[in-house]
Amino acid sequence: DVEKYDVSIDVNFKDNVLFNKCDVTLQVYDEEEHFEHGEDKTFNVKLPKGTHKIEFISNDGNETEKLEIFIKLHPFSRFILNYLLSKIFIFKK
Repeated sequence: DVEKYDVSIDVNFKDNVLFNKCDVTLQVYDEEEHFEHGEDKTFNVKLPKGTHKIEFISNDGNETEKLEIFIKLHPFSRFILNYLLSKIFIFKK
């Protein structure tokens, strides 16, 4: 049985007052967390050590941003999420 660790993914979703506003779903395998536009939240999931794909999906389904996180010693990741002009932008904090 593979040992799994508590992983926290801290998302700072920047509010966009001038352009499109869209909610986004963070997906890690079969786990999901919904973020309303401009909402900051921490998503907690259990994962084994190694590389894992995470996806940010706009709720209209038109935009997906994929990236990988590597779990080794410190299972905590921080991201800044922007949704601007119908595009998702992710920055590692």
